[in-house]
Amino acid sequence: MSDYWHRAYICPFWAAAGKKTIKCEDGCMLCFRESCDTAEYINRYCASYDYRKCSVAAAKLRYFDRQA
Repeated sequence: MSDYWHRAYICPFWAAAGKKTIKCEDGCMLCFRESCDTAEYINRYCASYDYRKCSVAAAKLRYFDRQA
């Protein structure tokens, strides 16, 4: 999967993005009905310092905190 959106991704768990999908670390994939929804999600979470508000990133951060 290539980076369709060509953004500067802040989220450390981001792996790739397509027109209607976002793929995170460890194979987690978010699928959207419209490409505009994908772009909105990327802008709000993946390419933002607010990435911790994303449910996937929040779950991964909690997991890593438990492992420490």
